[in-house]
Amino acid sequence: MKLLPILPHSVVTRPHNESWCKYRPRRLLSPFIPGCDGSFTSCDHFNVRKHHNAPVFSAVPGKFQLRVDLEDFDGFRAYATYSDFKLEGEDQKYTLRFGSFTGGTAGDSLSVHKDQAFTTKDRDNDVSTDNCAEFYKGGWWFHNCLHSNLNGEYLKGKHNQFPPGRGVVWHVFKKIPYSLKVSEMKIRPQI
Repeated sequence: MKLLPILPHSVVTRPHNESWCKYRPRRLLSPFIPGCDGSFTSCDHFNVRKHHNAPVFSAVPGKFQLRVDLEDFDGFRAYATYSDFKLEGEDQKYTLRFGSFTGGTAGDSLSVHKDQAFTTKDRDNDVSTDNCAEFYKGGWWFHNCLHSNLNGEYLKGKHNQFPPGRGVVWHVFKKIPYSLKVSEMKIRPQI
């Protein structure tokens, strides 16, 4: 069964440190889905709800599996999978929901962020006293602050930037300070 990309980024095509509106799901989806221009009607066949306050991927009954694919600058690839994925609507700040980590060679760097609202530089929804998105230069489901951030700025591998957690981060796969080359979040109906 084909996986639907929801946050596909590679090399230098990745957005980072954007405002709330730039991260809305349809805007994330539209560049990567043929025939989807980001409007409500053109993305309907991908089961993205028409009403922006509805859960984003719950128009079809059933559960979804989330798969995160990663690649470092040495060409090593890894993945992580999660059960029961759901992304809440805008009225719930696109809160990240899932059941549990179900395996993969990348390890689990997302469970720390489970049930967190999405934070951007202009909407601080994390539990830290700082705005994690502003501090780490990218919107994400931050808790206090990160164990992963696939929307971080694009740095090339091991770096000496401050703070060390800047970049495209999946801490269990590559320890901080390291920024990944490729990251992609994809969903499919759960089997």
